[in-house]
Amino acid sequence: MHAGRIKYELYIDTGDAEQNRRVLDRFTSARSDIERIYGGTLEWHPPNETHRYAAVRAIGEGDVTEAERHEEFMDWFIRAGDHMRAALDGRLSATTFGAETNSQ
Repeated sequence: MHAGRIKYELYIDTGDAEQNRRVLDRFTSARSDIERIYGGTLEWHPPNETHRYAAVRAIGEGDVTEAERHEEFMDWFIRAGDHMRAALDGRLSATTFGAETNSQ
């Protein structure tokens, strides 16, 4: 755990590290637009030898042990989620995650 940091994270785990990497690559190809819409810099974490998942993280300042700041942290988490959703909206789809669609 990193002291002094709180995070909001989009966790990408399709069950396959290479598919997770492809999903993250699709997002990173639009990184500047995503970060502009989000309103700040995000951390981008591809799968590695230790973890098959990928992640996009928003980092804030704070420590969850600071109970007197929990309401402030909750406000931050909600804003971070809203901003992350707005930044990724339209980039998320079933095909992003390798799901097949069946149209009849």
